[in-house]
Amino acid sequence: MLSEENATDKNDPIVQYWWDTTEYFMHYTHENGVADELLNKRPEFIGKFETFELILSNLIQEFYATTEILDAILDSTNTRTN
Repeated sequence: MLSEENATDKNDPIVQYWWDTTEYFMHYTHENGVADELLNKRPEFIGKFETFELILSNLIQEFYATTEILDAILDSTNTRTN
């Protein structure tokens, strides 16, 4: 399994973007005096969050597509054996 460091070293653009976005949000995770800064960057924050959601949903959809295929194979196999 690739670590985040190895994946970003390989310049995988999706992993690099995921890492950069995570770091962006970590900056605002705990109140450390940046709340006013965030209020001034609301459009940027919303844009980054929407992109984050898009990447996450694409990754999840791939998982569920694979799961649906496996479920269909199992259903077919179980139907034949019963």
